[in-house]
Amino acid sequence: MKKIDVVKIDMQKCEGIYNLYPEFISSERSERIRRIKPERDKILSFFAEIKMKNEISEYCGIPFKDIKFSYNSHGKPYLKDTAVNFSVSHSENLIAFAISEKAVGIDLE
Repeated sequence: MKKIDVVKIDMQKCEGIYNLYPEFISSERSERIRRIKPERDKILSFFAEIKMKNEISEYCGIPFKDIKFSYNSHGKPYLKDTAVNFSVSHSENLIAFAISEKAVGIDLE
């Protein structure tokens, strides 16, 4: 089974949201967000991790709070000790996510 989803983010309503809910994202993502300059990219990075965790939680039955990402040498997140494959992409005000048991990739650009 595979799933693909694209969500649109209302940037004006979400400004600064990554500061209000730091418990929803990993410390690695939080640190990455601090280094990002454009506000739009901070918002997209925040919601990209939430989207990944939410979809993985539903797909795999892992509680949202228990999902911990590892990162490959290119910074791509993955889950250790699972057969699940996923990919996330964001651009402008969109986040795309794909998940599958087989290798999967998604790109908005």
